[in-house]
Amino acid sequence: MLAELQFVSAEAARAAIARSLGFADPPANRGDLQFELLRSVIWALTSGRQPAHVLRVLNRSTSIASVILQATDERQVRSDLHTRLDALADAGDLVELDGGLWLPAMSRLVHLGPGEGYLLVGGVRADCCLSVLLVASRVTDHFASSQVPGP
Repeated sequence: MLAELQFVSAEAARAAIARSLGFADPPANRGDLQFELLRSVIWALTSGRQPAHVLRVLNRSTSIASVILQATDERQVRSDLHTRLDALADAGDLVELDGGLWLPAMSRLVHLGPGEGYLLVGGVRADCCLSVLLVASRVTDHFASSQVPGP
């Protein structure tokens, strides 16, 4: 079976890439798109198990981001992405290992306080979070309804 190639406009291609990152339309905020792009590229390169080198991450991310953002200065895009990569590590979404290797961080639920709910933190792509949150909600509901005997 042969696949048929179809040419699309640059705008349609940008919109398709944005949708694949979980956005309805290309976002007005460049940072949001760059954060999701980095999460997706790292997930694609690592499958959550095998670390990816920072050069591979930045090379792939820069080529995609330059097209989506219609950027003319790839060096600036690369610099912005590197800054955002460090911010994702600071936030606990990604883990930087020795030798410039990167992995998505293990996802975890952080309890915000009584009646405040939970915050999902980790390297899960935004479009995957809904199913994780639904499972977490069911687990939380189960434990909330369980009677735990006292000492």
